[in-house]
Amino acid sequence: MKILGIVIVVLGLIGTFAFGIQAMNRTQSLNIFGNEIVFSSVSWLPITVSIVLLIAGILLLASAQKR
Repeated sequence: MKILGIVIVVLGLIGTFAFGIQAMNRTQSLNIFGNEIVFSSVSWLPITVSIVLLIAGILLLASAQKR
């Protein structure tokens, strides 16, 4: 269970960073009268799934440590 937890945490970290960088690159901003308006065409589902994997892996590691 500990190895599975580590694999899930690593996959969650890689996915979060990869999709986060992709989201930052797809964001555009426009400055009008001193106010910055941000436009984003990002699908948040992959980032959300990656964060859920990361949390699940951490919980799995924590439960493996108790046993």
